Amino acid sequence: MNRTASLIVLAALVAGNVLTGHPVFQIGIGAYVLVFAVSLLLCFLGRGALVVRMELVDAAFGDRPTCRATLRNTGAIPLLNVRGKLRMANLFTGESADRTVRVALMPHGSETVEAVVNDEHPGKVNVSLEDVRVCDVLGLVSLAASARDGGAHDACSFTMVPTLHPLDPGIVLAQSESMDNDAYSPYRKGPDRSEVFQIREYEQGDNIAQIHWKLSSKMGKLIVKDGSLPIDRRLVVVADKSCREDAPLDWADAFAELVASLCASLVEAGVAFRVVHNDVANSTVSEETVESADELSEAVPQVLSSHLAPAQETCPELYGRLVGSLDASHVVCVSCRPQEDYAAAFDTQRVVYLDARVRDWAQRYQSLDWEG
Repeated sequence: MNRTASLIVLAALVAGNVLTGHPVFQIGIGAYVLVFAVSLLLCFLGRGALVVRMELVDAAFGDRPTCRATLRNTGAIPLLNVRGKLRMANLFTGESADRTVRVALMPHGSETVEAVVNDEHPGKVNVSLEDVRVCDVLGLVSLAASARDGGAHDACSFTMVPTLHPLDPGIVLAQSESMDNDAYSPYRKGPDRSEVFQIREYEQGDNIAQIHWKLSSKMGKLIVKDGSLPIDRRLVVVADKSCREDAPLDWADAFAELVASLCASLVEAGVAFRVVHNDVANSTVSEETVESADELSEAVPQVLSSHLAPAQETCPELYGRLVGSLDASHVVCVSCRPQEDYAAAFDTQRVVYLDARVRDWAQRYQSLDWEG
């Protein structure tokens, strides 16, 4: 029963008693008070036995998951009116939606509430069960539950993946021109024999210089060693979430799709790169190195975990103030700002600007123009 209905019942009982003085109304008022007192006492005694568990169903990267909140009463006292607020917040768009959850929990019983997220906008989404309270059966008083996490998550997080569009990066920087390099690909072999990538059996066509003679004599068969691939991580993707003005949702959607499409195209082309992005609200900057699909699936949610917002300081300016030089030979800057805002932001002349405010960007940016 909710508070409004309970108060109406109480008002009717009091009015009937005042107008008629009939014993039935007096008994009703007494029963009402007794139910309220006993129920409130049970709430106070049993609220510490509530366990809340949050989890995701079908939460693979790119899927639209179902969020599951399980509330369990581990005690012997029934909790007949438990309520909470299931909140879904898109950290990239700044949008959120709340849903009230009400369950009754018998001793050692549990109830599960599921919600399918239908957010159409890309971004990192947090789902949490907040403000969990135990109420009396009449709904007049609520007590904050001493809810304990059941071992999964206080909040579930997942990423609504942007739509990917074909984009030709127009450059291959996977292999460094220099063999004097301390960065090597963990996924691909290369020509640098000073750093061993893998040991394997000899195959027809292998260079004799690759044969590991000492190991071959021990194993009684020809063993070769593959060299490593030196990589150049001086390509930097700058995802600048600072704007001159409040960004509408279509800017945010385009920004997310641009960053994700660009990064996915670079990975597919075998290009190692760094992603530098900013959190405008907290004035912080972060960077991730991306070389594989697994690293891409970790980097994109990080970029989409804070929203576009107005700020005077651009992402490269913030990076320079907090970290130092980008140390980049090539830069791709994705933003919602005019290009002139980056006039002195980069040390290199090889910079491509991708403006998320352009409505037909998927057609306009099918390939990167490194010649300007």
